[in-house]
Amino acid sequence: MNIPINRNMDEYKDDVYKGLNLYQIIFSGLVLGIGVASFVVVKYLFHVPMMLTVMVTAIVTMPVAFVGFIPICRMSVPEYLKKRKRIIQNSIFVYETISYPCDTAGTREAHKRTKHRKKQEKQVYFDDLYLESLQKTEKRESEQSV
Repeated sequence: MNIPINRNMDEYKDDVYKGLNLYQIIFSGLVLGIGVASFVVVKYLFHVPMMLTVMVTAIVTMPVAFVGFIPICRMSVPEYLKKRKRIIQNSIFVYETISYPCDTAGTREAHKRTKHRKKQEKQVYFDDLYLESLQKTEKRESEQSV
């Protein structure tokens, strides 16, 4: 008896029901509940025509469906927002640019011109999400080459 085992554990998907994980099932229930509630309120409380009711219901349920089903950088939206908040709260790295004189002769005047310039500061943000995704792809490529 052979049982297939997925070798790539990073892309393992935890299926609960018909290819959906528990997180997606919860959000599909939320989308269904919010859709029915908004349909009933718009149709029977405000007496709006059917076509406009369907459009309003779709507009109301789209953000919830987006949060539940569309991943950003292979993470759910709340995980992504938590990491993004942590990145923004980290301190900013500052570096000083060094400008070299353009003169090929290397005269003292060129050195003096660069010496009296004001220091230019630039802010650099290191995005952990980009670095993590880069490391994962490098790891995957190294495993495939072996």
